[in-house]
Amino acid sequence: MKQIKAIIFDMDGLLLDTEPIYTLVTQQILDSYGLKFEWELKSRMMGQDVTIALQMLIDHYGLDLTPKSFDEAQRPLFEKAFLESKPMPFAMELTEKLKSLNIPMAVATSSSLKYFQIKTSNHGLWFECFKSIVTGDEVKACKPAPDLFLEAAKRLNTAPEDCLVFEDAITGVAAAKAAGMSVIAVPDEKMDLNKYQEANLILENLGQFNLGDWGL
Repeated sequence: MKQIKAIIFDMDGLLLDTEPIYTLVTQQILDSYGLKFEWELKSRMMGQDVTIALQMLIDHYGLDLTPKSFDEAQRPLFEKAFLESKPMPFAMELTEKLKSLNIPMAVATSSSLKYFQIKTSNHGLWFECFKSIVTGDEVKACKPAPDLFLEAAKRLNTAPEDCLVFEDAITGVAAAKAAGMSVIAVPDEKMDLNKYQEANLILENLGQFNLGDWGL
């Protein structure tokens, strides 16, 4: 493996265990239509820009709604639920280890700045270890476009080829590769691992990461 100079983390489902919250809130909205939020659909929505993801959902179920109206229905539920966001296993331990080694780190998330602030409101000290935070509303295009990761690398003053990305979503892996970066996938246990063939490495959790393999 090549030596890495900086690390970029996705957030949802990678640093913070927010994916169950997305499922719960989306299901609450779909309950009023007598519909079940299917895992196969959710797996395709993960990591997408919110407008694109909601359009996928609306098209899938044939709902007479717009992404904007669906988002407005979800918003108050998310704003309450995201306050309970908890760290993913080994996430704090890994980032604290990297900080102790003075490895520059950034977060690159498709989440909006507002939702990022809510999700991390109880984790302020932890997120101070990241040199930069890039949110979805700060770039022209979200994942699978490379914009988020390229902006994070720019803020870290590190060449893309010297960055290592951690991602749980297929779109995130594609975005990292499009940015010319190495990427480690840490998928949800229900995901089809065959869809992560682009990743340099696939791990079950962040605790399996071996820093020495990457020159860290």
